[in-house]
Amino acid sequence: MLKRCRRYLSLSGPFVLTCWSVMLGPVGHLDAVLAEDTLPEPLTLDAALQFSEWMGSTSTAFAESDVALAELGSDRAAYLNPTSVYLNLVPRAAKRTGDPLDDFINDSYARIGANKVLYDFGRTRALKSIAETGLSGRRKLLELSRHNNRIVVLERFLDVLLADRRYEVDDEEMTLSFLHYDRLREKRTLFDETSEIDVAEAEAAYREVMVQRTESALQQQYTRLQLAIALGKPDDLPRDLLYPDLSTWTGREIPDYGVLLKTTLASNPRLLALKDSLSAAREQLDNAGINLRPRLLGGLEFTEYATVRASRDDARATVRLQIPLFNGKLKRLEQQEANLELIRAKLDIKSMENALREELFRLIRNLTVLRRDLDAADSLEYFRDLYLDRSRTLYELEVSTDLGDAQAKLLEANWYAMRVEFSTAVTWAKIDMLTGVEFAYGPQQ
Repeated sequence: MLKRCRRYLSLSGPFVLTCWSVMLGPVGHLDAVLAEDTLPEPLTLDAALQFSEWMGSTSTAFAESDVALAELGSDRAAYLNPTSVYLNLVPRAAKRTGDPLDDFINDSYARIGANKVLYDFGRTRALKSIAETGLSGRRKLLELSRHNNRIVVLERFLDVLLADRRYEVDDEEMTLSFLHYDRLREKRTLFDETSEIDVAEAEAAYREVMVQRTESALQQQYTRLQLAIALGKPDDLPRDLLYPDLSTWTGREIPDYGVLLKTTLASNPRLLALKDSLSAAREQLDNAGINLRPRLLGGLEFTEYATVRASRDDARATVRLQIPLFNGKLKRLEQQEANLELIRAKLDIKSMENALREELFRLIRNLTVLRRDLDAADSLEYFRDLYLDRSRTLYELEVSTDLGDAQAKLLEANWYAMRVEFSTAVTWAKIDMLTGVEFAYGPQQ
């Protein structure tokens, strides 16, 4: 990292600040930044990750709502048979049988009672187990969503830095192209030392480079908009970003595919969530017709009557066993539904395992290519650095030289090296997500 910083020192002021910021550590207090609800300037990757965690994202919000619904389902299963307490107030008038001359009497009563399922033969326990298995899967998917959100912020942050360096490259090339065109035009106008076709060719080349520079300037704004959206602040576009230390990822060795695949199949959060769904489907199948199991119920009632009668109970306690005798095809239908869910869960797991095999191979392939790219980028930077030193020496000796072109080529070599470094970091972050490893940079959950 220090080697690369040395190469940036002679190129651009913002990147000097960037490299020194990495070596000196984070600036400011992030808690105060978050409290103010504004993006810090300059913005660090650590602050961006914390800000995105605090602001949240749409995908994470959906995942959190799924967890909340699963928690409600677990609570509902845990308290499926709560104690119910009731109060009945019955005002009424009655007339005794056999005496048509008697008037109506006050036959009102007030009753307070409570009912409770004393035992449901494992029904509540089974439903709670099924709900908790589903909740476990939802929580895994929530952590996966948070990890993916951090990767999005990482990509958007690095895209801004890459767009800034691309703009510097294109701006330098446009300046050189314009100077070349302007010199030829001046020679043509003042001294008639060059042909009109040479001037036209230089102008066309300059206009073409200017288009590329315009696109680069717009890309700077677009990448900042994407980052602001990822941070939940679409109207607060960051201006200055500090170069992050990505050595956590870029310093790793490329892993063996077979070894990493075993780890991935054992710990991938999405695959584990699907296995939780499979377990829930099996429990559902084993407990088909669970609502048709017997129940042992207990009740207690206290009654106050307006008219005292010997045949009426002031207090009553009951215990009753409720046994379903006929359920038609309900149990069989529940078994068929649970079996279909079980088959679907098994197919989802196989499909996910194959998708993970492909994705993991693709990422490791990318790492292998990027390792070669990095070697090529280092060689190119070294050559361009030496070439610039030689051009600067010749320029100081007042020998005709291509100092400006050498500067532009070194800038482009730096951009190439940055692109390779950033791609390597993002690829490793995605591999960590596949293998269930926590995000290696910034706040951990």
